Amino acid sequence: MLTNRLPNFSALGNISLEDLARLAQLQPEMSSQERVIDGYLELLRQARLDAETSLENMDKVVTYFQNVLSVNISADSYDTSAWVQSVYQQIMTCITWCKVNMQRISYFLKPGLEESDVADFVRTLGNELAQCEQLAIKGGKAIPTDKELKLTPQACKFAFCFSWY
Repeated sequence: MLTNRLPNFSALGNISLEDLARLAQLQPEMSSQERVIDGYLELLRQARLDAETSLENMDKVVTYFQNVLSVNISADSYDTSAWVQSVYQQIMTCITWCKVNMQRISYFLKPGLEESDVADFVRTLGNELAQCEQLAIKGGKAIPTDKELKLTPQACKFAFCFSWY
């Protein structure tokens, strides 16, 4: 998984020194916003994040970073095709991980238990993973290499949700 995530940090090579200098000046404010996120992560770690927890501060943090990034680096180029390709590579890596663990489970099944609930689950999961793999392969091949993908605001909202993992 780490090898699939590293290309996502390649944007640092594309940003200008002036933009980095402007962002560096905002570091104290950014770190205070990050502490708010850390507070939510701590609540999550302690299993105290529930439906009653106010997310108002998190909304403010998201709005802050959206504003900062749109003002400071939104004009910089970004290879959306490479980003989507990276997402598909991550999906394929996850599918491979699931298949390996599914195989491990099947190795631990005792002889004669081929018709048990666990064996049935492993077979069903294997079929579903095969379909997911085929879909991911088709999707990965559909990404244009000769032109850049255009992201609309609706697609960006979907991609933003997709990026929180």
